[in-house]
Amino acid sequence: MASSRPKPVQANTPSIPASIPPSTDSALIQPPTPFLDPIPGIIPFGSLCLLVGPPKCGKTALLASWMVRWRDSLTICGRATNPPVALGIITTDHKWALNQGLWFARAGFPDIPHVSLRDDATLKWRTALKHGGPDKLLDECLHKLALPPGGLVVIDVAGVFISNHLNDYNEVLAGMGSMSQAIDRYQLTGLGIGHMGKQRADPKERYLRPHERILGSGAQIGFSDTTMYLLGPSDTGQPYHTFGWLPTHAPEGEFHFHQNSVTGLFEPYTGALEDMAALSPELIRVVDAFPPPPQTLPPGQLVPLIMAACAVSERTAYDRLEDLVLSGLITRARHGAFMRATGDKTPCSLQ
Repeated sequence: MASSRPKPVQANTPSIPASIPPSTDSALIQPPTPFLDPIPGIIPFGSLCLLVGPPKCGKTALLASWMVRWRDSLTICGRATNPPVALGIITTDHKWALNQGLWFARAGFPDIPHVSLRDDATLKWRTALKHGGPDKLLDECLHKLALPPGGLVVIDVAGVFISNHLNDYNEVLAGMGSMSQAIDRYQLTGLGIGHMGKQRADPKERYLRPHERILGSGAQIGFSDTTMYLLGPSDTGQPYHTFGWLPTHAPEGEFHFHQNSVTGLFEPYTGALEDMAALSPELIRVVDAFPPPPQTLPPGQLVPLIMAACAVSERTAYDRLEDLVLSGLITRARHGAFMRATGDKTPCSLQ
């Protein structure tokens, strides 16, 4: 990149005096921003938002598609968007060419401005992540990225800049506050990626809401302006990925996607039966043996059916049952009951 970088600008939020006279409440009103909200009502300009999900569930792939849609002024999940002045990404967990760069190339945005810490041979990791170091490191990354005011930056993953003690509420709160201040100095919108834990095996110990599974302190959720989550089929038992957002001043929303078998990018889940060619002829015969919906089969009948059709062990039969569920041809109607898919689910669009 060119050596000349825009310097941080002062945030447009007025400072709060030590004592506030009763008659000067209007002085605390933030002046209008000259920049539009990337997704009105969901991701306001100047906000710090968070997308969480289990590792390897497709968070980067989803955001790569979003960045293209922002660039091209297209809708996202049915919502009108305003293209940010510029788009960029800071990556902390992988080398660009081995992970994020592949997703952005597949999405059609290979030249997105980016800063990759894993590709920085001069970075002293242990020194950079000591007390106070993450704040300086984030500022250096934003300076290198050189997005102009009004831009949007994705930070993948954001935990490096938050805290190495994610279970300490105050530490996390301080890290989120420092990130927000850094983004304000450059007059950007921030979208961080975080991790959540796998669902617990015991139903009695499971979290009721997806975002409650975020790793570490709830301060990450409490301090983010909009929290979003992404869950894969193995997390929900459904044949689709589940995405949801929890904005501060708008209704919650949940949407269903599936990943294209060739590109791995997300597409709207329509509920239609998938191409059976991906399944073995034996499993297709298992599907054909299902009674018509809404009739169901319990595992006690279905597993022996798969064992006989595929000539496999009981343990492998359970794996093949999971393949049927992931294909979308078979659904979990309820606990302990499987049903042939009807193909009449309401689609929830990425667009």
